[in-house]
Amino acid sequence: MKTNEKTAPILAEKDRNAVSLELMNRMKLHGMVAAFTESLSSTFAEAATPDSFLSWLLSREWTTARKRPYKGSYAWLRSVTRPIRKR
Repeated sequence: MKTNEKTAPILAEKDRNAVSLELMNRMKLHGMVAAFTESLSSTFAEAATPDSFLSWLLSREWTTARKRPYKGSYAWLRSVTRPIRKR
């Protein structure tokens, strides 16, 4: 850790991609982690528009989340995959 007499300690800034991956892992967005990691090693992200890239990340998360067993989280997923019951 570097310091000088005029400022607080200077910490090395993490790579933004690493921060994003860490946050996605903490939020248990494993499909998005896999897709984002894949995009870092390919040219897809450079060719995609921001909205199409986001759509691709979300679709990968959706596909991965539907394959996971339901454990109480993802209540929103359970509600949208069940047919609506009429009362």
